[in-house]
Amino acid sequence: RQARDLYEQWRKEPVKGRRLAEVIAADRRPVLRAVARAEERRGRLEEAYALWREAERMTADREERIQAGLHAGRLADALGRLPY
Repeated sequence: RQARDLYEQWRKEPVKGRRLAEVIAADRRPVLRAVARAEERRGRLEEAYALWREAERMTADREERIQAGLHAGRLADALGRLPY
């Protein structure tokens, strides 16, 4: 019910909707980064790469986006060196 109300509010008021999306993304980014690091430690490079790319897309801050991009690029290089 609460999710439906938030969705309706988001549709009716675009400015509030954008702010709500920014808040949700800000809450999700640290979780994405932590899960990406954990997946990398487990050796699941494809999953870690996808999570870093998602974190990069969700970030509005330039420095965080650069860091996420560097992590994703490093993993892309590592994945490119792996044999099939």
